Amino acid sequence: MIKSTENIHENEHIVRINALNFQFEIQFIKEMIEIAKNGDYDCIKLQDDYPVHFTGEVYKISALRKIEKKLQKGEIINPKYHEVHPKFLLMRLPEFKTLYYIPTKEIPNKQAALYREKVNQVIYSERQNIEGINQISSGDRLTYHYELAENFLIEKK
Repeated sequence: MIKSTENIHENEHIVRINALNFQFEIQFIKEMIEIAKNGDYDCIKLQDDYPVHFTGEVYKISALRKIEKKLQKGEIINPKYHEVHPKFLLMRLPEFKTLYYIPTKEIPNKQAALYREKVNQVIYSERQNIEGINQISSGDRLTYHYELAENFLIEKK
């Protein structure tokens, strides 16, 4: 994620939606962007216990670059993990200005239940094995997107 922002000005903000989220609440994201810009926040995210399938995070590019430097210097344990999920570092390190966003509306139980049903159909269906160059390796479904992303995170020499 950090590498993908190299051509964006450091004062800009970006949004990250988890690859497993097939839906997110756009009103939350819009409000989080506005708060981030007006308050000059490095990271804004929903609370950790909020239903993950309605979430996203907002990052300031300069904060991502600072995290990248810390990762490169070896100051952080499990650096590859934090390249994909920098929110955990940003939210706990005191030099960053962060905020847990409190939603302005609740997701109705009926909507949340319908969403969980759709997610279960996708996540818990059998994996298709595609032959040839696009063959999908075996493994658990929850880490499958990391298997795909790994090819883009490995440095080419």
